[in-house]
Amino acid sequence: EQDEPRSRTQIIKIKEGLSKLPPAHYQTLRFLLAHLNRVTEQKATNMMGSDNLAIVFAPTLMRCPEPDPMMSLMNAQFEQKALETMLVKFRDLFSRMSTTQNFEANAKRPSFDALRISDQTPHFDKV
Repeated sequence: EQDEPRSRTQIIKIKEGLSKLPPAHYQTLRFLLAHLNRVTEQKATNMMGSDNLAIVFAPTLMRCPEPDPMMSLMNAQFEQKALETMLVKFRDLFSRMSTTQNFEANAKRPSFDALRISDQTPHFDKV
């Protein structure tokens, strides 16, 4: 319960970052994260939970802009945590409902079928 305001703030901040992505990058990330969520559903079989997937994919998806290897190493844990949060909170981040409505109204979460990739540009709610 105490983590809910922090979680809400994280989602708002991540949505702000996602809203700055070009539409093609946004749709690609959304598609990839939807797939990785399907992978986590098989965790009992494949041992790939959101934490393990974040370790594997974060270095590729969230490369540190600094050329210094030490800086990249120091940032790795934050990149992994950010990706893990995006995996765990996928539906909250990519639903068409605003973050406030999503949390306060406790609305039904859409199915993965409702989150299919389309030719539409991303819809970003005001946060």
